[in-house]
Amino acid sequence: MEPCGSITVNERGIVDGNPLVIHPHPNFRIFLTVNPHYGEVSRAMRNRGVEIFMLQPYWALDDKSGYNDEDVEFKDVRRFLVLSGIPIGHLVDSMARAHTYAKNKGSELNDHITYLELSHWVHLFLQLLKNGCCPIWSLKISWEHIYLSSLGVEGENIINFAKTKYLSVTNLAGYDDLTACPLGLPGGWPLPLTVRDYVYYSKEASIKQNCMYLEFLGTQIASHQYQIARKRHSTTCLHTPNDHVRVYLMDLMTLHELMFPKASNVMISDERECKFDSELTNKMLYFAANWTIEQATESDFKFYLLRFKWFSSQMQPFCQFFSNFLIVIEQMIKHPIWEYISCRDKLDVDLKLMPLLSLDLVNLAPSNKKIKYLCNAVSFFDPLRLTYQQRNIESQHSFDDEANIESQNSFDEKASCFIQLLKSLHFLQDEILHKFVASTPKLIEDQSFDYKLQLYSNLIEDHVFFWRYFISSKFIDICPEAVDQMIISWHSLVKDAQKFTDICPQAVDIFLVSLS
Repeated sequence: MEPCGSITVNERGIVDGNPLVIHPHPNFRIFLTVNPHYGEVSRAMRNRGVEIFMLQPYWALDDKSGYNDEDVEFKDVRRFLVLSGIPIGHLVDSMARAHTYAKNKGSELNDHITYLELSHWVHLFLQLLKNGCCPIWSLKISWEHIYLSSLGVEGENIINFAKTKYLSVTNLAGYDDLTACPLGLPGGWPLPLTVRDYVYYSKEASIKQNCMYLEFLGTQIASHQYQIARKRHSTTCLHTPNDHVRVYLMDLMTLHELMFPKASNVMISDERECKFDSELTNKMLYFAANWTIEQATESDFKFYLLRFKWFSSQMQPFCQFFSNFLIVIEQMIKHPIWEYISCRDKLDVDLKLMPLLSLDLVNLAPSNKKIKYLCNAVSFFDPLRLTYQQRNIESQHSFDDEANIESQNSFDEKASCFIQLLKSLHFLQDEILHKFVASTPKLIEDQSFDYKLQLYSNLIEDHVFFWRYFISSKFIDICPEAVDQMIISWHSLVKDAQKFTDICPQAVDIFLVSLS
């Protein structure tokens, strides 16, 4: 299949002392038929030929076979729009109906409307959005410009009718944010990152790229919560506190299919129910946020914080994660451990382009005490972050939700005891963290640092497990094994605390006394 190509048939054996080599006839052609449902052809193979896409043969369909040519054509138009990057099922349907209407009416005037007009419409619509124009205005003006030039003056009534029936504010009111706010996908459509962005705005483009997946997950939660709120308040109009700012509250299934297309025949269906796992998505959010902040260098760390603040303002009040995560990061910056991390410029090695929380510096710098202390500080960051994340989760928990289980007096007494127990545990953790960086001697500079850090990591992990099982134990009918797991994690937590008697005897005693 290469120019002047040939094939060696080794299976034939040796002919006249040489392997058999076959050269193609000048008129040799090969035809490949491919069904995209069963896989894709490689780019290398496509480059060696001419690719022809065959639409459904509408002339072969009839009502008796159970198929309608108009329905099939409409589905193909919708598929074309989705693969062109148009988000939101409601918008895809409206554009598809308008194009199909213009095609059918244009045929009566002997004007042939094809996918070429549809492609030009999408392209012009996209360009107007990139320039910051209003979505509804961009949709209408691009529709008029493309289709009026194809249908001519005689098609003006067709253009106006479709614009009123399919592309009006009333028709698109089912998706309220489309009529009020700019249209876009997290980190992508209609403003994907380009090589030009990386050349002229390298720092901003890199930050945006590192935040794309985190933004996508946050959008999932915000969209899910928004849909729930709309169902609860179906008779009223919901508005976010920042209606003048761009919001990302799009159809969940559409977002997933556009960001992670699994097949070439992606379709959008408003009737499908999307199963959403909030707990799993929250775990993924924490993982993605931690990974994102770990990519920050000394020069762009503040830009990452600004990006997080922007996310927080965009997704309020339907996604509280970003505001909570910002609180955790700000608490960590105020901790004395940050002084060890922020003094990297005093080292003899240029670490400006290396992430603040990277341990790769061990391989780049000669081994000395300063490098060792800096590595210890970076290792200390994860358990410190987990500590503040757990406290933030506990601070948002409302014990009043359990009041309907028992009598009010009994509930108040048990809640008070448990809150006091948490306070003593928090006090113990604060004392341990203080000993690492602000005591004499400092554990971060001691030879026992790795051992003590592992002990504290066990303490905070058992703390997290205990809290998780404690919350689950409220639903004992649903999860009866949670009580046993809670008891096991509690005993492990007590043993972990007792191992710090040598450095925090008073805090350990207070914690053990609170158990009684």
